[in-house]
Amino acid sequence: MNNRLRITDAAPERRPSQRRRFLLGGIIAFSDGAISFDCIIRNQSVGGAKISHAKDLQLPAHFYLINIRDRLVYEAELIWSKEAESGINYKKQMSLSDIDDPALGYLAQLWLSRAGR
Repeated sequence: MNNRLRITDAAPERRPSQRRRFLLGGIIAFSDGAISFDCIIRNQSVGGAKISHAKDLQLPAHFYLINIRDRLVYEAELIWSKEAESGINYKKQMSLSDIDDPALGYLAQLWLSRAGR
């Protein structure tokens, strides 16, 4: 009996678009900016990402993810979480420079506090 896994036997990819692997600095923010944590964006597609964060971090169902390098903010939805990694879907993408809602001004402040490191 042949127990080797063939490529054709692998489970089909369920994501609508392929993810690109990289390491980007990020910031997770929720509770109107009262709570924020650094994270690493491990891989990313048009519709979501896998992120690494502190092992004991409990993410809410909805939060903001700031991509420090690209100055982008994603309104994110938690899909899964296991130990120090989570999978998220993007609900909305915004450039930091395009945010005109004063209630979201804390996102630019968080970016400024970390971008210079």
